[in-house]
Amino acid sequence: MERLVQLIVLIGVSIFVYKTIRKFLGKVGGNLFKSFFIGSGEKYSICPDCNQRNGIDDIVNTKTISSKHEHERVNGKKDERYKKNDLVDKTEYTYKCKKCGNEFKSVRDEKRGSTDSILGKFVDLGNSSRDLQIRIEERNRIGKEKGIFELTPEERDSDWGKGIIKKLEKQREQEEKRRIQRKNKSLQKNKEKLISEYGEIEGMKVYKFVEKYGVGDGKKVYRLTQRFGVTDGKKVFEGKIWEGMSSQMLISSKGNPDHKIEKVSRGKKREEYFYDGYKNRQGNMSYKFRVVLIDGKVDGWNDITN
Repeated sequence: MERLVQLIVLIGVSIFVYKTIRKFLGKVGGNLFKSFFIGSGEKYSICPDCNQRNGIDDIVNTKTISSKHEHERVNGKKDERYKKNDLVDKTEYTYKCKKCGNEFKSVRDEKRGSTDSILGKFVDLGNSSRDLQIRIEERNRIGKEKGIFELTPEERDSDWGKGIIKKLEKQREQEEKRRIQRKNKSLQKNKEKLISEYGEIEGMKVYKFVEKYGVGDGKKVYRLTQRFGVTDGKKVFEGKIWEGMSSQMLISSKGNPDHKIEKVSRGKKREEYFYDGYKNRQGNMSYKFRVVLIDGKVDGWNDITN
């Protein structure tokens, strides 16, 4: 990280020195200076929209499309007959017009190791530094949303990592405090509303369920406990089934059955409730779950496939 910072600073200083010299020497002198140190004079391209001439300062991205030797055989391999046979990179430059803001591309062939190629790597380095900053900001955003931040051991021990962890922990603490405050404020409003709706005594009973389950579910649990008792009412709300529960409890817990069969055997009424109906391969209705009731009480249940 320290080396990257030093490199970015060095790049910034180099750009500042170049612009300062160009400013004092003028356009002609600046191009001569650039031609001497960079080797190709002004690397410019014309904007297709406004015909503005854009130079190296307006390059926002570079991309190497392909690479090949100056002299190659038919099979694409290097031709050893030539002593001077450098690699040539087909490089795509992306310019952002300083006049109209339009982005356009220009493709050039550049020898590997030439000053043109070095310039492309210089621009790539600046872009990679910018991309790194974007990635860091994205990681911070994701870490804040998830409430976690995955760091490598090296990052965790660095000053940067410690600062991020401390910042996120503080944010989580603040968000948790705000969440509790919003919840307490909402509960207080619900409490006043329930007392107004049910009266002082009943309103406080409903409020206990609302405090635990929320407004909608809290009222539902209260109604079930009023109908079936506190213990059975909670079990019905949770969708549980147990032996001896009534058909009314079963319907409140699982809903009305998709199919129902009634029989009377040895003076006892036998009912079978079928749930989760679907059509099988033959096009007939089948069911995944069956509950058996004897005289209106649950006697057993099982997963089935008819």
